[in-house]
Amino acid sequence: MGDKKLAHLNALRAFEAAARHMSFAKAAAEMSVTPGAISQQIKLLETYYGVRLFRRAGRSISVTDDAAKIIPQLTAAFDLLAGATASLQAGKSGGVVKVTAPPTFAVKWLAHRLGEFALQHPGIQIRLESTERLVDLKREEADLGIRYGRGSWRGMTAEHLLDEEIAPVCAPTYLSARPIKSLEDLSKANLIHDGTMDDTGLDFPDWGSWFRSFGIEIEKRPAVHFSSSLPAIQAAIDGFGVILGRSTLVDAELGDGRLVKPVPETMDTGFGYYLVVPEEAPISVAAMTFLNWLRNEAASFHRTS
Repeated sequence: MGDKKLAHLNALRAFEAAARHMSFAKAAAEMSVTPGAISQQIKLLETYYGVRLFRRAGRSISVTDDAAKIIPQLTAAFDLLAGATASLQAGKSGGVVKVTAPPTFAVKWLAHRLGEFALQHPGIQIRLESTERLVDLKREEADLGIRYGRGSWRGMTAEHLLDEEIAPVCAPTYLSARPIKSLEDLSKANLIHDGTMDDTGLDFPDWGSWFRSFGIEIEKRPAVHFSSSLPAIQAAIDGFGVILGRSTLVDAELGDGRLVKPVPETMDTGFGYYLVVPEEAPISVAAMTFLNWLRNEAASFHRTS
């Protein structure tokens, strides 16, 4: 069988991640460490093996010829390790299920439903990572992810979970102070911009495109911009103005009356939430249990919305 001693496995993983991303910062984000820790691991390997792995030019890096020779083998090796550990979990009915989801969706839709799952399945622990970055499920050993888009991601099997519409919503107090009876009235309101989707590359509707879909051009710019949905929703609840509420994120507030729809018009975003798992990867009994529960929760949400 030969000697299978392998030195500095974690450092090799750091090197492979840095070479794949061509970025110490992105490798650090993947491994949940600091860029400085990645740099130290690289230096450890360079000292141990007596070779140089990266060339540095300002903020950019490139791999050396020696490093380039082993990157494909390392990548394949870590993929095999990820598959092997997933196989160990595949037959277990209990255990841990690692899930990734966008932050606001995790807070506004998923988190308050997880209590019911815990009551139904006390032997299964859910570890939820809420992040805007596109997590590599295979390399970071997450069981499944919830992603927003049109349902196509390389190396992933995607299953549609939830559709989403957008509609103007505001606090009852704002509507009482500044009545809105038409789209023309709405165009003069304090419009709040939710910038969550601005840097995603998705052609997500904003106030201008929403009004244009109903034949209205507006010159008025939003009164304030927020970088994420959570503060934008809270600003609307506090009576600051009107936001384009995403149906999955403001359902609870519409249900308890903290937010209301000043006009009946809605618009399909063209995007939705999807369950994603790595292609051809084994899935544990616990993860399948959670996946089936999510399907049922999504179906119930569609029936009651």
